[in-house]
Amino acid sequence: MLVEKACALRGLDGSKFLFVSGEREQFPGLFAKLQRHQVRQVAIPGLDDHGGFFRLVRAFNTEVQQFSPNIVHVQTNWQFAIATVARILFGNKYAIVYTIHGYRHNDRIRSVIARAAIGVGLKLWADWVLEPCSFLRRRFAIVDNKSSLLFLGVDDHYFDRGSVVSWEGPARIIYPAEFRKGKKHEELICTVGRIVSSIGARDVELYLPGTGVLLEKCRALCQRLGIGHAVFFPGFLDREKLLDLYMKCQFVVVPASVETFGLTIAEGLVLGRVVVSRPVGVAQDVVVHGKTGCLYETEKELEALLCSLIGDKARCEDLSKNALKARDVFRWRNICEQYARVLVGLERAA
Repeated sequence: MLVEKACALRGLDGSKFLFVSGEREQFPGLFAKLQRHQVRQVAIPGLDDHGGFFRLVRAFNTEVQQFSPNIVHVQTNWQFAIATVARILFGNKYAIVYTIHGYRHNDRIRSVIARAAIGVGLKLWADWVLEPCSFLRRRFAIVDNKSSLLFLGVDDHYFDRGSVVSWEGPARIIYPAEFRKGKKHEELICTVGRIVSSIGARDVELYLPGTGVLLEKCRALCQRLGIGHAVFFPGFLDREKLLDLYMKCQFVVVPASVETFGLTIAEGLVLGRVVVSRPVGVAQDVVVHGKTGCLYETEKELEALLCSLIGDKARCEDLSKNALKARDVFRWRNICEQYARVLVGLERAA
């Protein structure tokens, strides 16, 4: 995501930005893409590892001295700590912008403690806070006086592939997510199990790409429910293979109890899939129930929604068309123009 943002910012005025990362890639080819787009970038070895803190502070300060930034934008608590200490120790004058991505949000007790600690830290040392959805804004009201709502974006080539859903073969549901606490795979599997029993095994398929500690438990649940033939576990997929699977499906379902943004929600909307989500993450900002997608709260509501949608192809096509009309809010170009305005405002206020 951040590589896509970097490339979009390069198109605005790349000379003003230096992109700093660790030395490892989340996916192969990211550094090569930055080079192709002539993005100014530097890697600090060990930046992604929680160790050698003061070595990283010194290494980061070396880049600060060479680049002389007015603003440093950090994406994690670890980066925030490094930038804050470097500013204090070495007398740097840059402003710090922080994007909230998570706060132990899948753990009920730890999330309360983490949210309080992060909120206080941001109140004391951050100059501006970016929140990628209203869901997060409400949870960090402590920084309302110095924050903006700014969505994250979706890869440009996803926009090229978006289309109105088609109905060749069975109704196909996709939920790409790590198999871990809070993602609610089991709930979705049980719901699909009841739907399969009621409308026929050949008419519904569920695709669950991803890996994680609860994967085998979910596989076993499918076997116990007798729907192993209707639920598919393709494992971890790269972006292109995931895109192909999205386009094979008509429905994107997000049953998670908490999302701090919910890239799956954004990708589903951009691709014109029928998004059915709990009101978490960015769903509350972009999914207008019954128009650009559907929202639900309980497992029973999800089952009723899916049964009605699977039986109403004309309604699904309308939802898909409306999603495609609403998707430009996730174009990196539009997001980066908003982002640039925030940075200009900070520079003027300094």
